[in-house]
Amino acid sequence: MGFQPSMEMKHDYPDRSVQLHVHTMRDFSGEVHALEGQALEWVSVGVGSVGVGSVGELRELDFLQGNQAMIEKLELERMQQNNK
Repeated sequence: MGFQPSMEMKHDYPDRSVQLHVHTMRDFSGEVHALEGQALEWVSVGVGSVGVGSVGELRELDFLQGNQAMIEKLELERMQQNNK
């Protein structure tokens, strides 16, 4: 499997704090399994090429506020890849 740590972020909610450890998956084969009962789905980041903005499946999902920085970073990485 080709994955690497991408970022760590902390977010404070009124009743708790969470720390997210985000990894970027570059290569995968086989079948994924959600081992803790959570929902699991592959989605596209959906950022288009230069001058073209595409929302993509990721932005259509309902995320908690603490995940917004992760989504923005993924979109930025995708835009940078598309501009190479």
